[in-house]
Formats: sequence, C-alpha cells, structure tokens
Amino acid sequence: MELLYNHKQEKVDRKHPLVSQCDIRLFSDENTITFINVFYLEYLRMGAKNTLTFEHGLKYQKDTGDFTVTYIINNSKNNKNVLYKTTTKIKENDFDLLLEFTQRGFYTGEKRFNFWGIKFRYANTAMFKLVAQELNVDLSTKSYGKDSAYMNPLYDLLVDHHLSKKNIKAHDCVYWDILYVYPKKKWLKLNENKFIPAILDQYGIKSRLLISALSTRNNETKKINLKSLRFLCNLFGDNYVDYFHQFDWQSVVREDIKTSKQYTCKTDSEKISITKSLATYSELDQLVASDGILNIILKLFQLREFLTPYGLDLKIKAKSCTDLNSLYETWDLHKRYYKIGYRLKYTVPQEMIDDIERPIIIADKVYTPSLILTEDQFKIEGMIMKNCMAKQFAVGIIYIHVALSNNKKRINAQYRKGKVNQFRGKTNKDISAEFEAPLEVLNKRMMKYADINPKREKYDFIID
Repeated sequence: MELLYNHKQEKVDRKHPLVSQCDIRLFSDENTITFINVFYLEYLRMGAKNTLTFEHGLKYQKDTGDFTVTYIINNSKNNKNVLYKTTTKIKENDFDLLLEFTQRGFYTGEKRFNFWGIKFRYANTAMFKLVAQELNVDLSTKSYGKDSAYMNPLYDLLVDHHLSKKNIKAHDCVYWDILYVYPKKKWLKLNENKFIPAILDQYGIKSRLLISALSTRNNETKKINLKSLRFLCNLFGDNYVDYFHQFDWQSVVREDIKTSKQYTCKTDSEKISITKSLATYSELDQLVASDGILNIILKLFQLREFLTPYGLDLKIKAKSCTDLNSLYETWDLHKRYYKIGYRLKYTVPQEMIDDIERPIIIADKVYTPSLILTEDQFKIEGMIMKNCMAKQFAVGIIYIHVALSNNKKRINAQYRKGKVNQFRGKTNKDISAEFEAPLEVLNKRMMKYADINPKREKYDFIID
C-alpha cells in the first residue's frame, strides 16, 4: 500500500499549555483507497489537563464503491474528566458515518471550522484531488467546490462514485436521502435503477405526486426524511394522495421519526382529524408538541395499542395540533394509571379548598380560582395553558399551584408558604392588567394558609 499524502500538524494554545496534533495519511493500492486520520487533543476541566485521541478510518473499494468506516475515541487513563466515552464504531456502507468521517475526520479535524488554519485546508484540497484521481473522476465535468457541494466535497464525490459503480440513477438530494434509506436490488431492477422510484416502490407508496416532488426539491424542502414520509403515507392508507393535497406534507416529513412499525387510521373520520391538525400546524404548535407533530401521532397509536386490551375504545378526534397533544397527554395518563394501578394527588385541608376556590368578583367580572392538586389536573392545565405545568406535579409538595380564570382568559400562579412565587398567562406570557386586582385578592387568601404543607397520596386504586 503506497502512501500518497501525509499531513502532520501541531498547534499550541497561547493562553494555556495545551497541545493539539493531527496526523492525516492517505494510502492507495490497486483496489483500495485508505484514510487513517488521528487527532490528539488536550483540554482543561476544573483546572486539570485531560487528553483525547480521535481516530477516523476509511477504506474505500475502487472497483465496487463499497466502503468501511472506523471511528475510535480513546480517553487517557489519567483523565480526571470524561468528555467522551471510549468507543469504537466500525460500519460498512453506512453513509451517516461516512458523512461523519468527511466532516469531523477530514474537513474540521475534530475541532471548529478553520481551527487548523490554511495549511490544513491546502492538505484537504490536495488529498481531495488525489482521491478523485485514484477513482478516475473527471473534476471538470462537475463542480465540487465549497459553495456548490451539497454536504461537503469529499462526501459528495464518494457518494457519486458509489452510485456510479452500483449503477444507481441519482437525483439532486440523493446525498441527503441516502443517509436514511438505501434501495434494494429488487426494487432498483423494477424501476430502471432510479433511486427515488425504487425507494417509494420498496415502501409501497409509489405515486406520481411523490416521484415528482422528491426528484425536484428546493433548499426549503430538500431535507425530507423518507422514513417519516413512509409513516405519514401509511397513516392515510392507499389513498394518501387525496389527503396530501390538504396540508403541507413536505414540511411535516422534515421531522425525524424512528420507527419501523407502521400504523393506519381506523376510520375516515380519524384521517380527517389528522389532516385538519396537520393543516393548522404552526410554529406555536411546535411549542406544544416539542417532540414534533409526527412523533405525537406515533405516540397516540402506540398508546392506543397499549390501552385497547384494557377495554378502552379510543378514537382520534382533533381539529388542531393542540388537540392531538391534549389527547396524547390524556391517553398517557391512562397508560400510567394502568401500569402502576393508582393515581396520584396532593391533599390539603378541605376548608382551605373551599376558601381559596370561592369566586372573586371585581366590578362586573367573576374570576374563578381552582387549586391544581391531582396529576391529571397538572397535565390538563399544561395542555390548556401551553406551558410546562404538566412537569410541575413533581414539585407540588413544595409549591401550591392555582389556576385563576375568567371565561376563556386564564392565568397560573405558584405559591410557596403563602407567598406568590410566580404567575404567568398562556404560553408563559406576562399576565394582563385585568388579572392584577383578582390576583391580589387570591394572594391575601393564600397568606392565611402559609403553614399548610401538601401531602402526596395514592388514590383510585385498580382492584383485580
């Protein structure tokens, strides 16, 4: 195996006696191109020096386009802080790891971009040209420059060469799609070796709509996850195209969803509910469905699968993303209940509940205080207010929470030993001026119960 290029470099931090070293070697023989890239890095944690060694390896077959990527992280035994776990990854034809190699193991050298300086960039350029030469790639036929590369020049070049050797017909966004899916030979043969039609046929979702849209994507829609697309199509069944015209499906399937199991709506009514929810999906809804709308839908089907054997007849009814998320929170409470066999709540004296929850009348308006005591109430309050109230149940033994409402207007207040700790409106906004007076009344009532400490209790037990 002949050494084609070797770049060694050392950098010393001016402020601290910390050393960074890189050693990049490119080898070649009749059948294989091999990279062995090693980066030694020193760093400070709590005043102590620690060291890490990263080793990136790539063995690329010239005749077949097959490749093996190796990624090794070594922590020194003398390290007092473990920034990364010692690990070894070795994978064949894994394009996600190939991208990792070209980005971190070649262009950035396990540091920030431009850390290694101009000599390192010159070495990158020289080695890139050598790889192209070894693979007999004519660089005059396609630009792999920094501004024209889809991911990065080396990754794009290797993907192009791999697809050429496998006789797979690519499309503009193949560099992204191949990170998630790879067409099988059977489906390639049935689709004239075209990547997109083969994948769609393999997934059982092939249609003119999808072939056209996926083959000609722009910068806004290029990062479509084809596995997520498969999941979305299966929700609506064979006539998914009829529903796709009613919402921006290309934006929805940018979200990553990791599941091999597919689900289909039971009825047309459920399909309509999901369609309406997806059609109204907005940036505000993303605050509610932090995991993403598709993952909320996935969790709903998984919850229904879990709860159905308990005799629950669960149907998906919704008009918005918020409705779907509320449904998920409700079903999740059911699951918890059936798993542990009881519900949880905080108890305070009944006379306190009766006093605090008396209506507050200001001028001609009536404000209704409600103590939030059960785990179910915390979840529901979080849905209504689009905030993190669902997570506050854990601190209910320290703080007492109250919802104060007037018709559809509502705020949440948190108290500690009778004193108000914080108060917020919907989506954690500041409260409006009209709630200032009723909140003062509520504050005075709460002060009377400064010595009350809520107690957590189990209730509503399931009896076999």
